[in-house]
Parts: sequence; C-alpha cells; structure tokens
Amino acid sequence: MATAPRKSTGGRGPARIVSHKLEFNAHDGSPAVMVSHGSPTISLPYLYTFAFYITNPKITRDEFDSVKLYEQCLFSAPYMEPFRFDFYFLPEASIEDCQAHYMAEKEARGSIDVQVEAIQRGEPPKNQGDIPGMVPSYLSLPNHWYEDILVVGDRDWQTEGMLLVQFNLPLPEECGIYEEELQDYSPTRVTRLEVGEDGKMPDTMQRRLFEIMYVEEMGWPWDKAVELGYATW
Repeated sequence: MATAPRKSTGGRGPARIVSHKLEFNAHDGSPAVMVSHGSPTISLPYLYTFAFYITNPKITRDEFDSVKLYEQCLFSAPYMEPFRFDFYFLPEASIEDCQAHYMAEKEARGSIDVQVEAIQRGEPPKNQGDIPGMVPSYLSLPNHWYEDILVVGDRDWQTEGMLLVQFNLPLPEECGIYEEELQDYSPTRVTRLEVGEDGKMPDTMQRRLFEIMYVEEMGWPWDKAVELGYATW
C-alpha cells in the first residue's frame, strides 16, 4: 500500500488516501491485479474501471509497479476521481489477443450495472470476496468506440507511454450520428499516449481517461455501499 495526503473538505481535517491492491485470476486463469484507493480501513474498490494489458514477457505481476502507475494518474487529476485500474498480464500478446481477452473477461464478470442496481435497491452486503464487474460501454461522443483498453508492451511506460486501443464502433442509431460520419472512423484505433506529470496536459494517458470518465457519475454507489457495510462487492 502507498499513501498520500489529501486536502481537507468540509472542515474535517486532512484525510489519508491509501492505494489498495487486490490480486485475482482472470477468466482464463491468467494473473491480474486490481488497484483502487480509499482510506486505510476501507479497501472496497471503485466500480468504474479501465483495463491495462501488460504484454512484456519479462515483467510479472509481482514485478510490475501497478500502484505507481495508478497513483501517477490519480494524483495528477484535479479531483480524486472514483475509479480503479485492472491490470492483466498476457506475455507476448498481440493487440488482437488483448481485445479478445478483454471481451471474454467482460462476458465472464458481467457489468458493473449489477452492483449499481443492488446498491439502488439497498441490498445488504454478502462480503464473500467477489470482484466487481466491468464498464458496459465507454461510448460517449466524441468517443466513438464501445471498448477502451490500454496496452503496455516492451517499452517503459514512464518514458515512452502506452497504447490506447479503442474498438467496436456502434451503429448510427446507437450513437445519434450519421452513417457517413462513422465511416471516417476505423473499427480499431490505436494511439500511443505519454504518461504525463500533469494530467491536464493534452495527449497524455491521464487526460484521455479523464475525458472519458468525466461523463460518469460513479462515486455515489461506492459511498452508499460503504454506508451499507460493504467490504467487497
């Protein structure tokens, strides 16, 4: 766990933010780890997530500093955004391999809508160690794709960034734009993004994720879940 100070709100004094790691296995048994933030006593992960694929065969789950990457994104945001990162380790996987793995993982785990709806109904916690679902769609114009994943390959992400892979275009009637306009977009778009010190800078991984994430109001289910006594989803 790593800690960092957070400025006080509401006159309650400074709160301590702690990064929590949860190791798990993906649907195919491959290693994965979930990183989120909370207080020292609350490790319930946030629901909104982004998926990262680590494909360098020389880097294992134990060796990769997932907390460092997460915190560089978190602490460069103007606010403490309610999100988590899920990291999957697929040695020597191609972009197509990562896409297929992501869709299969999404099918196996289901949508975070299941957890949101349970909180809306006020269901009591089971606290059986279940991991949450995945974002059903990142489609929100001007983001024209349903799926977004990030791929960290052989290059050092701290100096050379990573790939943002966007795929699965919608039908025109699903996004409210003309078919002719959609033809200007490829079924899969791959963009190399730097990981900047300042998340407000253009063409950085943080800026792109914040642009996608700002359209979501995903903090309240976590707040309500904590009130209800959830320790896991």
